[in-house]
Amino acid sequence: MFWVNVLHFYQPSWQTKKIVDKVVDEAYQPILNILEKNPYIKITLNVSASLVEHFNNFGYNHILNQIKFLAEKGQIEFLGSAKYHPILPLLPQKEAIRQIKLNEETCSKHFGKFWQPRPYGFFLPELAYNKKTAQIIDKLGYKYIILDEISYNGKIGQDIFNNNWRIDKLNLLVIFRHRILSNVFFDKDLRDEAKFWSVLKEDGRSKNILITAFDGENLGHHFKKRDEIWAKLLLNPKIKILLGKESFSLFKKEKTVEPLSSSWSSTEEQLQNNIPYGLWKHPENIIHQYQWQLTELALKAIKLGRGNSNFKSARLLDEALSSDGYWWASANPWWNPHIVFRSVDLFLKIFTLLKKDLPVSYFNQAQTIKNKIDQEIDKCLKSGRCIMTKSIGEK
Repeated sequence: MFWVNVLHFYQPSWQTKKIVDKVVDEAYQPILNILEKNPYIKITLNVSASLVEHFNNFGYNHILNQIKFLAEKGQIEFLGSAKYHPILPLLPQKEAIRQIKLNEETCSKHFGKFWQPRPYGFFLPELAYNKKTAQIIDKLGYKYIILDEISYNGKIGQDIFNNNWRIDKLNLLVIFRHRILSNVFFDKDLRDEAKFWSVLKEDGRSKNILITAFDGENLGHHFKKRDEIWAKLLLNPKIKILLGKESFSLFKKEKTVEPLSSSWSSTEEQLQNNIPYGLWKHPENIIHQYQWQLTELALKAIKLGRGNSNFKSARLLDEALSSDGYWWASANPWWNPHIVFRSVDLFLKIFTLLKKDLPVSYFNQAQTIKNKIDQEIDKCLKSGRCIMTKSIGEK
């Protein structure tokens, strides 16, 4: 069996050194050490530029050097992405392109010739996809993207892994990740290799090729000793590891596909109800509604404030657009009001910095939205029932 192993390393720009230290110690360093000790293990890696900057600022140059060393040996294939991990389909085109180019600039600076001019493949934050975003990535010169299998036709369990796929009317190829096998690495019951092989056999779709994509933090940080299970699986003689760009040589046939707008957490029910990014913009989540009102107001403010002496500082909008603030407001199932507050405060700073060049109504509207978010969170905390999103169809 051929296995394409895609790992996503990410920490938000506001993450503390204490947490980065912990994740380096429990996940990033062990993963890189596994590769260095086992030259036949290869990964296709998205390391977000916000995390690259943490490595640089927090004294982890040895991690950056180790990644470069492994890339030089051919054990790491880099993937492009968006610097601050926004949901790209929810951004205006210019902001999406800006995030991708910021990612390129930072990674090129720290990885040099191993990055330039840009990677072959692209990792969409949260695998959040729509055709508009695909057109941007295609135009920028990337050759393939990774999508969750649900994007193929809105269902889980389709046998779609034994062909090369190209997005209709674009030059962009697609690798579909196997959701069920990827999510095994999120499963608290994964205690040894037997669980993995059992799920693989029961599913039955990846006898020839398996494509997984998941958070690298799962391997040792979220789940202790999971890096050891992962390594044992990859060292199994029945497995040959491929990089993402190598997988296209396996198949002679190429088919076109028109993927659905979706993410790697989209459910079949959500897509049937036209909710492709439910953890970040759910129509039944009142806090999400207020957050996107604030976001859209901030995007308008940035356009108006180009001549402001504080404009460069106000571009902290890039960081404010991170997916985290919306995700932690989803309460599906995770919920963290402190991260929601932090996200809202970043947006408020933009209006303060640009205040003299904005209509008075902008600042007042922003403050009103903030107050409404505060009130909703306060109600939630007092009730002790922080379920922000109704089930589809619930009254």
